Amino acid sequence: AWLSASYDELIALDGFGENMAQSFLEFVRVNEGKVRELLGFIQPVLPEALDTSGAVLEGKSVVITGTLKSPREAIKARLEALGAKVSSAVSAKTDFLLAGEAAGSKLAKANELGVKIVDEEWLEDLENS
Repeated sequence: AWLSASYDELIALDGFGENMAQSFLEFVRVNEGKVRELLGFIQPVLPEALDTSGAVLEGKSVVITGTLKSPREAIKARLEALGAKVSSAVSAKTDFLLAGEAAGSKLAKANELGVKIVDEEWLEDLENS
């Protein structure tokens, strides 16, 4: 179904903006035949979704940046288990920036947008509450 998704359906998806939707539609226009051929050989399976309803970070968007004590993928998994959507870019829709040392441009962007800055201790406190 994603191969025939409309522009309006794409921008309604969480994390899709106008540019990404247009880029995706162009990709499908150019590569649809190749993608359909590939799908004839493979059978993608969606991972089982975590039930995060009622979780402490349900519906919240978190971006991770900087040098952290724990591996980034482990932190992402912990945040998702608490119901958060982990994004790679800071935007006006970002609720929290989990920042480690040497955070850089994402930290500057978060400050500019008024995004709440948190650290690994904040995550540990959430998990223990």
